[in-house]
Amino acid sequence: MILFWICFIIAWLPFRIFAPFRVRKSCRLNKKSNYIIICNHQSNFDAVLLDFALHSRIRFLAKKELFKSSWSRFWIKTMCGAIEIDRSRGLNVSQTREVLSLLKDGQNVGIFPEGTRENSFEESNDIKGGACLFALKSNKPILPCYIVKKHRFFRRNTVLIGNPFELKVEDGQTLKEAISAGENRLREEILTLKNTYEDFVMQKKLVKKLKKEK
Repeated sequence: MILFWICFIIAWLPFRIFAPFRVRKSCRLNKKSNYIIICNHQSNFDAVLLDFALHSRIRFLAKKELFKSSWSRFWIKTMCGAIEIDRSRGLNVSQTREVLSLLKDGQNVGIFPEGTRENSFEESNDIKGGACLFALKSNKPILPCYIVKKHRFFRRNTVLIGNPFELKVEDGQTLKEAISAGENRLREEILTLKNTYEDFVMQKKLVKKLKKEK
């Protein structure tokens, strides 16, 4: 943990120079609470970007392919605290218990519900239910985020942070049904962030155009 924060401080300035970003929050987050953080996924730097944006060490679920070399294993697992997942098999009992234990201990857990790098997060995309399972089992809130990525150095990215929300098993629902309903909620929350931001950008461009025409 101490080593992580040392590297965090050292990397802060270079990261802000080469991959500048701004954060747009929908509300003020409760500093005493920890969250299950969900976000769209476009590059391997997304996890680092969210760490910086939220000023937090987020324990991300990461595919096992990223742990092949000893160097990547040291950096991703030891430094960043990522949890190795075999996407072909899904979460096992041990991994589920580990994540629930982290949440119980007050740590933030990060999940990319698409399960792979995508650009849209539209309805056609497959949404994994792991975040919903953890939220229902731990009673921890989910924090939706969306990264507006520009895939070039020195181009500013935008991190959108939404309103935390909770999931629960409704009367008459099975756990499986609650997870399925939760998957739809995840998609809706992230797409709302995306669409609201795009509307804001379009309105801003329209205002600039009208000013030029005057």
